[in-house]
Amino acid sequence: FLDNEADPYLINKQLDQLISTAQHKGSAIGVGHARPMTLQVLQKRIPELEKAGFQFKFVSSLYK
Repeated sequence: FLDNEADPYLINKQLDQLISTAQHKGSAIGVGHARPMTLQVLQKRIPELEKAGFQFKFVSSLYK
């Protein structure tokens, strides 16, 4: 999980680890809870990651 603890530093650290996995393996799946702090971190980070070439998709869209 990206957000076992609702701490922005720890969520960012987990997201950085997910990014590293995606870079090395070509893809990665991250799971987070519907929590305000998780949303806040993702709202900030997703635009910069998309500019860097990362794509974000719902897991369900991968199995259609």
